[in-house]
Amino acid sequence: MTDRATDKPALHGGVTLRAVLVAVVLVAGLSIMSPYNDEYRHNTLLAGNHFPIAPFFLLFLLTIFGNGLLGLLGRLPLIARRLPGGLRFRPAELLIIWILTVVASGIPSSGLNRYLTPVVYAPFYHKTPENAWQEKLCNRIHDQLVPSTAARGVDEQAILHYHEGMPGGRDMSWGEVLDQLPWASLWRPFIYWTILVLAIYLVMFSVCAILARQWTERENLQFPLLQLPNELVEKPKPGHLVSRFLRSRAMWVGAALPIFVHTLNGLHVHYPKLPQFPMFFNIDASLTEPFWRFFRPMNIQLWFSFIGIAFLLNKKVSLSFWFFFVFMRLQFATLDSLGYLRTPADRSQLFWNSQGGYLPEQRQVFGAQFMWFLFILWLARHQLMAGLKRAFAPRRSGAQGWYTPDFWAWTGLILGATVALTWCHTYGISLWAAGIYLLLFLVTATIATRLICQAGLIFVQFNYTPVEPLFSTGFTLGGAAAFAPTTIVMLSVVNRVFAMDIREILMPSVMQGMKVGENTKARRTRLYAAIGLVILVALPLSFFAFQAVVFRYGGIDIGRWTFNSQAGYFYSRVVRVLPAVDGTASTAIKPVWWEIAYIIIGMVAMAALLLVHRRFVWWPIHPAGYCTANAWAMYNMWFPFFVGWLSKALVLRYGGPDAYKRWRDYFLGLIFGDMLMGGLWTVTNFLVGYFGGESVCYNVLPM
Repeated sequence: MTDRATDKPALHGGVTLRAVLVAVVLVAGLSIMSPYNDEYRHNTLLAGNHFPIAPFFLLFLLTIFGNGLLGLLGRLPLIARRLPGGLRFRPAELLIIWILTVVASGIPSSGLNRYLTPVVYAPFYHKTPENAWQEKLCNRIHDQLVPSTAARGVDEQAILHYHEGMPGGRDMSWGEVLDQLPWASLWRPFIYWTILVLAIYLVMFSVCAILARQWTERENLQFPLLQLPNELVEKPKPGHLVSRFLRSRAMWVGAALPIFVHTLNGLHVHYPKLPQFPMFFNIDASLTEPFWRFFRPMNIQLWFSFIGIAFLLNKKVSLSFWFFFVFMRLQFATLDSLGYLRTPADRSQLFWNSQGGYLPEQRQVFGAQFMWFLFILWLARHQLMAGLKRAFAPRRSGAQGWYTPDFWAWTGLILGATVALTWCHTYGISLWAAGIYLLLFLVTATIATRLICQAGLIFVQFNYTPVEPLFSTGFTLGGAAAFAPTTIVMLSVVNRVFAMDIREILMPSVMQGMKVGENTKARRTRLYAAIGLVILVALPLSFFAFQAVVFRYGGIDIGRWTFNSQAGYFYSRVVRVLPAVDGTASTAIKPVWWEIAYIIIGMVAMAALLLVHRRFVWWPIHPAGYCTANAWAMYNMWFPFFVGWLSKALVLRYGGPDAYKRWRDYFLGLIFGDMLMGGLWTVTNFLVGYFGGESVCYNVLPM
């Protein structure tokens, strides 16, 4: 009982010159403003997930006010005679503008820049004679990857000013800040890191191109996150100014709830004497017995957009997310009571990201995701083999459809992987380790993309990163000599930049962009060129805007976690393993076979879940939830998904499909109201977000 993104009538075109120009302007604005908004003002993140607030709010403004103004201008006699169709943006153009801004929205923030320079520059600032980070870390990170010049090497002063701020920077105008930036030292890291960034982006784009036809035409994935934009931009019927969706009473009743709550709570943040509506409840005080301690922290949070998305999903999918969240905690408690929960504090926590969790769960989740990845390839085996034959046959033939010709998709994958591996080898990472890591990264990115395109999970994070199973199994099977010290350091840095926080990773947005292109019957080459253009616009603008904000205010003053805690915590764990690797420790790292055993358990469990889901229609739980159990994102979303699942189950049980259709607009309204208030409060925080010299911001969605 779900509506697919393709249910709307086919739109036509969309990749027009004016649509691309508008998207480029919006992307440029977001690239410049995001570092200031996210890092300095700590406002609601302009991106923050895979249904980002800023692009949707801009889509709403273009649909209502932009098209309204253009409609009035189009009625002028001179324009009406020359342009009978009017000046208003067509629905297809609006969707193209939206998806282009979505694709580029993560680059200024967690999708790249939030981790790139804060992580790479950190050891050069935090090094001391006592921690010996110069020898252990800095000497293994090439000068080209940090502020430096060919003549003088690493620019220590630039790194100092990056973390502590330029002298008098807060009193400078933005023009003066840009004038004082150490441009000569910053160009090198931008250029050399951009090579790897573009290579990995090409790999992800190519994988999307290879899998897109299978996922859309054969498996019929829902693409739930496209439903609301499709409804919003629908062309009004004759005699109406706005679309059916914006005239729906049920939608506005649904939107009224988040509008009221966020208005009240936002005013409370700015004026504390006003009341607020509680949206966060911690029940840890009720979980005091030893068995129940593994259920802590247990938070009940109300996020209206997550409730709305859960209602739109297949019940099996929405059930799986909250069920496995609870099930995994029950597993911890049971293992602990039996004495089998193992979380050694030495080398096993060296490379963990900050998403938390226990080793059995982390290893299980990786095993489950790897099995799901293999299952995805198995389902697509006929398509993949046919595509390879078409790509490299002497005479390439066969219907290609809308999607990328197989030759260019596979060539892009090979080219991107070759450049990425060459980059890694150039900077000291062994080729075999880089190759395995790239494969594991694609497993993570592909599963995240699947969760977003099939399950509408707008906020995706996992409790492991790709480097962890590589190092864990490598140390277990090959001992300390399995990796050279430079491979350990550089691969950990690359992993931290690209895979630490996948809430804004590029690949899912590209896959959704391809679906939008197919729905709107856009010219493929134009759409791909437009995606490439907005990425090339976002990369330099966001990089140097990020540098300007940090150099002006000082990283450790504006972002304690981004610039201090997370980097220091990360590197302190990396250096703990280096003595055993470079031979200076008295004992080598001991094998931990049970970690591999838990990976196998996760693979077997996922295989069983996939089998029963595919063979038995009555089976109530989708395997997707197993891959997200206990990640930080699910701490925020488990209860909203429970509410959305329960609401849909009750509606279908007592009202049937007709009732679901009536209630659908209401739950879409919950999403619409959340996003609308997110945009309005972001603007409001910019205008009146200072009280007593302090930045005061109301955040609509979890950070």
